[in-house]
Formats: sequence, structure tokens, C-alpha cells
Amino acid sequence: MDMHTASPEKGLRGIHIENSYSSSFSDLLEDFYLPAISVSANYRRAAGYFSSAVITAIEVALGDFLKNDGHVRIIC
Repeated sequence: MDMHTASPEKGLRGIHIENSYSSSFSDLLEDFYLPAISVSANYRRAAGYFSSAVITAIEVALGDFLKNDGHVRIIC
């Protein structure tokens, strides 16, 4: 799915989401994270480890996320 065709007004309902994803069969970044972040206004994550490299990986979607007045909350 082209994340730029997703509708921010519909949020996650505006994109196709599979029932499950496997890194063996899917490109999780391209197939899930980028489309989801580009139409979201909130990103909340609990992680035992966080690397700022994730910001570089999702930079393509961050512009749309910020246009949606996006907020990030990370708990490590």
C-alpha cells in the first residue's frame, strides 16, 4: 500500500491492516509501521530498549505524523 494514499481523516481505518505480520514474510516497516504512523496522531510504545535509529527508519512517515499534530510517548 502506498502510505500517501491513506486518509488521515479515517486514521487507521483508512489503511489495510493484516490480521498478523511476520518478519519472515512481510517488510514490517513498509507494510505496517510507515502506513500506520503516517495516518496516526499518537505513537505509544513500551520497550526494554530504544534506539534513536528508529526515527531515521520512520522519517518518511514523520512529516505526515507531525501534520496530524502527532505525539510520541516512549517508556523504557
